[in-house]
Amino acid sequence: MKLLLQVLLVISLALSHASGEPTCPTLEGVTLSREVFKEGYHRDLTTSLHGNITRSGLEIRLILVETFPPGFYIDQYELANLKSFGGPETQILEAVDVEKPAHLSTEFNFFIFIESTDAADDQFVASVSLPIHLRYHSLR
Repeated sequence: MKLLLQVLLVISLALSHASGEPTCPTLEGVTLSREVFKEGYHRDLTTSLHGNITRSGLEIRLILVETFPPGFYIDQYELANLKSFGGPETQILEAVDVEKPAHLSTEFNFFIFIESTDAADDQFVASVSLPIHLRYHSLR
């Protein structure tokens, strides 16, 4: 099954030290890659980002804006439980009915907040893994 998800990446660069430079740092060569692990209706989606920054010494925070089609859902309670054990911070904009089949569901948006795991040598690397679930489809 092909996984079709739309992702919008919002990147915020925050200086970790005071600087008198009038220009903002920029990002270059940003690469986003995704992998799906596990089989069946319950899978894990891992998103990784790699890129170059034009100035070192930055704290990098990322907001991924995800749009899931009706055939997929995430369980907000499962995400809250993961967060309590060090998982990613997420924000779901509307309630997700995990019992609805795909033909009665609509696409939905949510945010994932992550921080760079490595900002050394003008590089940043960030990765996040989330449990995703496929909905049941109607019989034809």
